[in-house]
Amino acid sequence: MKLTVKGKLSYLLVSQTGLLLLYPYLEGGGYATAALTFIFTAIMVFAVYAVSFKPIHLWITLGMGVPWLVISWIDVFAPIQNKLLLVSWYGLMCVFYCYVAAVILAHVLRAKVITMDIICGAVSVYIFIGLFFFILHGTVETIYPGAYITGTLPSGTDHITWPGFLYFSFVTLATLGYGDIVPLASQARSLAIIESVVGVFYVAILIARLVAAQDWRMRDEGTDGPRGWSGDKRAEIVDRKVD
Repeated sequence: MKLTVKGKLSYLLVSQTGLLLLYPYLEGGGYATAALTFIFTAIMVFAVYAVSFKPIHLWITLGMGVPWLVISWIDVFAPIQNKLLLVSWYGLMCVFYCYVAAVILAHVLRAKVITMDIICGAVSVYIFIGLFFFILHGTVETIYPGAYITGTLPSGTDHITWPGFLYFSFVTLATLGYGDIVPLASQARSLAIIESVVGVFYVAILIARLVAAQDWRMRDEGTDGPRGWSGDKRAEIVDRKVD
């Protein structure tokens, strides 16, 4: 079955970017929590839409996304306190993000022509990786309170809120390592190591794959360029690319 995801991945990337841009203004409860849940809902909807080119992907993502969405909105009006339910909720989110990212990544890696939608898909997967580890960091803190420490919390505050973990996840993924939030427990340190390794290798492998796709396209068009070009013309184009 031919993949038809044109334009869908750009919508997903826009919703993810909205989360990263707006999350500093959505701390606290009430309307802020509802607005945050709405953004996560938009990400879920566009994620399902992005992988709906095959019925199997559509039904699997709906099977995971709908229960997660229902629990998320219930949490807006009646915050979940049970630790087991919280961990289960986080686990469902992780599996959903992981599955969607895997489907999109497979589509990106199979592409022989690099379009803007393919680039949006590649960036979207990177953001999904950050969100995946963001949830895992929050889960570790839920199971092992005090697993992360920071010297930037106001006096009297003894825990890191979810915006702090979102920030920490992407800082770790990009291997920036500002040091304002530090994993203290062994489980947290192990997770941080894995995330930084994944972040480095994802970028390296993705760049290599995109370069290979461009090389395949040139070969399909005729050696190093479109058919009909002379050897001198092809050499000129190659020299320009090298420069």
